[in-house]
Amino acid sequence: MLRRSRGTAALLSIRSRISQPAVRGQDRIANLWRCPVTLSEAIAPPLRPTRLSVTRSTAQDTRSREGRPRRPRRPLTAREIEVLALIADGKTNEEVAGQLGIARHTVKSHMAHILDALGAMNSAHAVAIAHCRGDFGPRRKIAWNPDVSYREVQVLEGVAVGMTDVQVGRKLWVSQHTIKSHLRRIYVKLGVSSRAQAVDAAFRSGLLVTRNPAKRQA
Repeated sequence: MLRRSRGTAALLSIRSRISQPAVRGQDRIANLWRCPVTLSEAIAPPLRPTRLSVTRSTAQDTRSREGRPRRPRRPLTAREIEVLALIADGKTNEEVAGQLGIARHTVKSHMAHILDALGAMNSAHAVAIAHCRGDFGPRRKIAWNPDVSYREVQVLEGVAVGMTDVQVGRKLWVSQHTIKSHLRRIYVKLGVSSRAQAVDAAFRSGLLVTRNPAKRQA
């Protein structure tokens, strides 16, 4: 009887270890197994992608390298919004500099200030937070592509909250190379060329949806 108990305990221990993520060191940056974006129920036929609900709080709930939550520090300036909007349109730093008549290093400086102001991990994360806060104002809506799969929307979800390819892969139990393949297909389907532009297109087409938590509770 004792042997059976020990065997059962060992089996449960193994199952417990398998079910828990191997999160170590820098991988603690984002709690990979606590999806920071809530999935809403499908509001369209099964062949169309499920929309995801991104709230202001969840879009900003990615942890910094030190393990502390990163929170917005201040509103963006008009120039910073202009720079971020161009990045969201898929422009490179060089193209933004040329369009605004400023130096490339000035664009990089603006982006560093934007990430700090929004508490964002990268430019794609900054674009998502800006959409959630309404920093961009009204942006032209685009038709969503029904060929975008549910798994591809899940990948977009991870990108929108600042995750790397490795982190998204661990969240979805697939390899980094699989995530890169998903992103290549997403770029083609959405007609984009960068992660930031993909996130912007996802919000503008309704694949990612911003909702105000206070209004939802009312």
